Amino acid sequence: MSGKRSRMSLEGLKKRGEPWYVQGMSAPGVSIEATLPDVERLLAFGQELSDTPGNHLLIHCHAGVSRSTASAALILAQARPDRPAREALEAVAQLRPRAWPNLRILEFGDELLSRNGEIVAAAAAIYRRVLDREPLLQEAMIDGGRSREVVAALSPADQR
Repeated sequence: MSGKRSRMSLEGLKKRGEPWYVQGMSAPGVSIEATLPDVERLLAFGQELSDTPGNHLLIHCHAGVSRSTASAALILAQARPDRPAREALEAVAQLRPRAWPNLRILEFGDELLSRNGEIVAAAAAIYRRVLDREPLLQEAMIDGGRSREVVAALSPADQR
C-alpha cells in the first residue's frame, strides 16, 4: 500500500489465506486460532527485527492480554536463546501485568525454538500469578475455552 491505509474487506482477508478477525469478533468462515504457519511467520519477523541493530518493536493490541503477549514473549525468547524462557515471560508480564499469553502460540513457539517445554512451563507461573490476583478469571478462562491454561496454572510445578 502506498502511504494511504485502507480497510480490507472480509472477502479480501479470506483471499489472503490467513486467519483474521474483525473488530475483535470472529467472522463466519475465518479462523482466529493461531496455526503453526502463523507462528513461523511471527518468528521470521522477529529474526528479521533482531538482525538489524537498533530496532525497536511496539506491539499494539486492543486488549493486550493473550496473543500479543505470547508473541512478544516468543520474540524475546528467540532474540536471547541463551537466557531462560522465564525471563522473557517475566519481562512481558512486568510491562503488561494482565498478561495471559496464549498457550497455543507458546506451544508452537516452544517447538520451533527448540526450547523443550521451557516456554510453556514458564507461562504456567504467569497464569498462576494472574489467578492469585484475580481468582474470578479462572471461571471466565474455562468458559472461554482456555481450560488447559487454567490447568497449567493450578498444577504443581513438578507436574508441568
